[in-house]
Amino acid sequence: MVTTTVVHMMLYSQYYFQYGQHGTSISDLANFLFKPNKTLGSSFIKCVDCNNETNIMNSEMSYVIHCPYTFIGTTSKYFSEVLLHQQLHRCTLCNGGTNKITKFHNSPPVLILAMNNNTKLEISKNMSLLISTEITNYELKG
Repeated sequence: MVTTTVVHMMLYSQYYFQYGQHGTSISDLANFLFKPNKTLGSSFIKCVDCNNETNIMNSEMSYVIHCPYTFIGTTSKYFSEVLLHQQLHRCTLCNGGTNKITKFHNSPPVLILAMNNNTKLEISKNMSLLISTEITNYELKG
């Protein structure tokens, strides 16, 4: 559990936040506070034609997901696109199209969306994500 003393010490640490409590990005602070201590998930490239799969090494995941200000759509759609999106490169076996698929190993206790002043993003009150092999429902809080 993170206490206010720990947060205070981090904010004054030149190593983590060089500007102290003033000028600290909320997004950077959230990334630091919600940094997982274990691997949350994994990613792989899958061919849409022959189903060939290639694991991606070192795919770091976080509880904080950053949405670019250029994204147009719902928060639910953005999370879906983060977890499954089309790739430009072709399959090395059949030259078919490929998708990058990211899966959480376990249901995250919290997911945070950093919206970066995106005025075209529509907030979804509910969303469903595929976690391992099951659909997990999330509701908007806060």
